[in-house]
Amino acid sequence: MSELMIDNHIEVKFFTSHYLIRLLSHKLRIKKSIQIWLNTLSMSVFIYYYQIDFEYQPEYLASSTQKYPHMSKLNRCLVIYLIESLFFDQLNDPVMVLHHIASSFGLLLGLRGHFLGAINNCVLNELSSIWLSLFTLARKSSNRIINNTSFGLLLMFLYSFLENRVIPLTRMNYIFWTNINYFSKVDYWYLIFMLCIIHTSIQYYWLQLMLKKIILRIVK
Repeated sequence: MSELMIDNHIEVKFFTSHYLIRLLSHKLRIKKSIQIWLNTLSMSVFIYYYQIDFEYQPEYLASSTQKYPHMSKLNRCLVIYLIESLFFDQLNDPVMVLHHIASSFGLLLGLRGHFLGAINNCVLNELSSIWLSLFTLARKSSNRIINNTSFGLLLMFLYSFLENRVIPLTRMNYIFWTNINYFSKVDYWYLIFMLCIIHTSIQYYWLQLMLKKIILRIVK
């Protein structure tokens, strides 16, 4: 449920958790690929804890005033997280690199007071990363029992992916284009529209990959 939250230490909590995972992973000799997903899980849990509802009113999407001040703190955390990931996590997937770059630009525009409602909705996309992280960690686990849970976690990820990414982004694109006369009067609307199209296209690309993976698992 959307509500005003007051927490002056969101950034401190976020990055303490983030770098503690990095430090402990190094000390415990945990593989870099596992550490990246542990950090992703930590990030998405933070967003879950501080989440608000998706809202789609044109006035909210194009707002230059943050309705939920704590979301600006989360936005700052997430843009630093994404930029750091680009430079230090050795992302080999070009689509993931494009996702991080487009998302970072969008978040930076939000931090400058542009389309804050739309940016808030896009931050909530990361709620699905909880299940993606759990699925990936289970799939990589050498424990047979944990590994056997991976398909169930993949199905949970599919549901969350549709609920928190595909449907909200599709709905936002529809609202953008059916209210273009309103949005075109707002600064940087064309850039936000372009970033939203890129971001949505990436989600549909990932969706078809996920469906192929699920169908292959069922057929086998």
